[in-house]
Amino acid sequence: MNKPSFDKLTFTFVTREEFIPVFRELRPTVFSENNDVDYSTYWSEEEHTKFKDLQAMCKTEVRSYLLCKDGEKIIGWSFGFQKDAEEFYMVNSAVLPDYRNLGIYKHLLELIIEKARKEGFQIISSTHHASNNAILIPKLKFGFKIMGMRLHPRFGTLLDLHYYTNEKVGKVLDYRTGYNKDLP
Repeated sequence: MNKPSFDKLTFTFVTREEFIPVFRELRPTVFSENNDVDYSTYWSEEEHTKFKDLQAMCKTEVRSYLLCKDGEKIIGWSFGFQKDAEEFYMVNSAVLPDYRNLGIYKHLLELIIEKARKEGFQIISSTHHASNNAILIPKLKFGFKIMGMRLHPRFGTLLDLHYYTNEKVGKVLDYRTGYNKDLP
């Protein structure tokens, strides 16, 4: 397959109703080698019920769903939601294998961050497999900072990243970690 020109691609924010069927269809293609374990299969009926009740109580106000298309073909996406008054969480981003290394992911990242910044979020956060260099490297180059590492029964070893929309706040973090000796 010939790779398309980046200029001919379209990037569009869509509704949840438009996004979810696309995500369900394409996710297995992009993450076919993922060894996630759905640990909810071990839950009791009561635990499933309580989980659904807790989900219903979480009324997230801001959600963003971004699709990238080559003509009518969906080739990439990014989506996330408001965690609180300060933080936007990037849940998932992907580009189909035949369309990688064209700068599509970087542009998805730029668009989602710019939208979150305009909405007033101070922190954009994300979580990734510790070995997912295809995402970690572009995010670190963009200015995300590693906030921690943790283990999760579904995903394994994860890195938590934060991006600060206010550059001075990011520099305060550098000061607090000892990376920089001067406050901004």
